[in-house]
Amino acid sequence: MKQRTRIVSIIFMTFLLGSVIAFLLYSSEDPHWGGGFWEEWLARHFDWPQEFISQLVFNVRKSMHFTGYGGIGLLFWAYFYLWRLPFPQGAGLLATAAVASLDEYTQSFATFRSGQPQDVLLDICGALAIGLIVRLVLARRKPRRPGSY
Repeated sequence: MKQRTRIVSIIFMTFLLGSVIAFLLYSSEDPHWGGGFWEEWLARHFDWPQEFISQLVFNVRKSMHFTGYGGIGLLFWAYFYLWRLPFPQGAGLLATAAVASLDEYTQSFATFRSGQPQDVLLDICGALAIGLIVRLVLARRKPRRPGSY
């Protein structure tokens, strides 16, 4: 990759990751992102049992934690790869863990949200699992060159 392209990519990724982190912090303070809001909305619009609605919202929220932070982990992996760090996937996992911890810490101050240590573990597992899947797919698609990731 040419130096100029790499620098432009780093600038773009910095903006993208900053936007994602800002969104996470914003959503921690907005009541519309809490599970209670969506449970009430579903109860008003659908004639489903409350237990089903609660379980549905819970499962969707936890799935979003897993896949969303998996995507954030990939973004960090690419970001640190552009910086040519020796272990970009590991650095991406650590950065994802830091953002997940910050997000849960921020949520612990909102009255309608609760910061859960289990969510941080779920976020890290999502980043690890999706990172490993992508790494396996990349390894199968082309032969590895020395020094490539």
